[in-house]
Amino acid sequence: SGALLTTVAGLLVAMPSLIGNNLIIAQMQEIISNMDTFVEEFISSLRLEETKIPEPRPAATELPGSSQGEN
Repeated sequence: SGALLTTVAGLLVAMPSLIGNNLIIAQMQEIISNMDTFVEEFISSLRLEETKIPEPRPAATELPGSSQGEN
């Protein structure tokens, strides 16, 4: 009789715990999925911004004898 009551008490604790665990896992998977989507969109927007940046032009080189300080 004692073992039966212990088993019932264990099941009464285990079943709600299992349900709660499954709910938490489902919420975590949804959060991870949302984060993954955000990161993909963020990286995509960074790539789009990168294409808008113009290529740098080489600096103008000064020719010998053409410095402005000479008269």
